[in-house]
Amino acid sequence: MSLLINSMQTSMSSFLLVGLGGGIGAMSRFGVSILANQFTMIPVIGTLISNTLGCLIMGAIFQLLYVMAIDSSNELLVEQNRLFFAVGFCGSFTTLSAVILDAKQLFDINQYIQSFMYLFGTMFSSIIFFFFGVFLINYFIQNQ
Repeated sequence: MSLLINSMQTSMSSFLLVGLGGGIGAMSRFGVSILANQFTMIPVIGTLISNTLGCLIMGAIFQLLYVMAIDSSNELLVEQNRLFFAVGFCGSFTTLSAVILDAKQLFDINQYIQSFMYLFGTMFSSIIFFFFGVFLINYFIQNQ
């Protein structure tokens, strides 16, 4: 019975961590979009910034959790951070579905080249910034 209760508590805390991180990520994404709209007339820039910045954050989180897992005997702490930051925050801050919707809207108004450039730019910059996040964490760890 205690195993069942412990499992339920772990599941509930996992949902809470993902939900809290997701709420903060969604509000952050909304804030980035509002801020981007203040400085540009291009409506997809907020999504591009969110996805690119989110991939930088995800790369950094990925590397930090990897280092924590190697250096720590506390697997629960690693898992809690993964759920909050990677699954929750980054999961709601960066959404490919928003990119696809933006690209479709450009496509619908016959902006075919812009639609392709937007898709390619988003994917390319997101991959680059993910690995840049990994590099930054490795750099800071090695230069402590």
